[in-house]
Amino acid sequence: MGRRLFHIAIIVVALAFAVACNGPKLIPRGKLSQIVSEMLVRDQQLRADRGSYKWADTTLVYVDIFEKYGYDTDDYLYSIETYLRDPERFSRVFRDASAILDKEKARVEREIVKRDWRAQYENVYHIPADSIHFGIDESYFKKLKEEEDLRNEKDSLEIPLRPVE
Repeated sequence: MGRRLFHIAIIVVALAFAVACNGPKLIPRGKLSQIVSEMLVRDQQLRADRGSYKWADTTLVYVDIFEKYGYDTDDYLYSIETYLRDPERFSRVFRDASAILDKEKARVEREIVKRDWRAQYENVYHIPADSIHFGIDESYFKKLKEEEDLRNEKDSLEIPLRPVE
């Protein structure tokens, strides 16, 4: 009798899991923030190509982003609907997405500084910068960027003085 009850309990639990797996899944906030940040980037890429933005079907444009994280459009819509019920939690999704985009922007800016520095080096010394190991750490490139920003800021803040009469 006890064994039969055990088997029935296992079957009931298996059926409960099967039913639960068929519905949309709630995407965790961290993953949803990553998905939203990639969706925003994709949206900007489409806007840059004005012709494709008009005709883009957003349900198809974002599918590969959802699949990358193991979700589908139904999971995304269900998650958005769920998070909308708690505005503070929903706003955190977008704050986190903004932070992800800020980090990516900083990384790209560092890469641009490196690329520009290498180009200057190659122009001056006529040696491909990639063929030499410089052993330069990130702090040097950060300092270069800060100095460049300071120069640009200084140039934009100069106020012409009138001669004293």
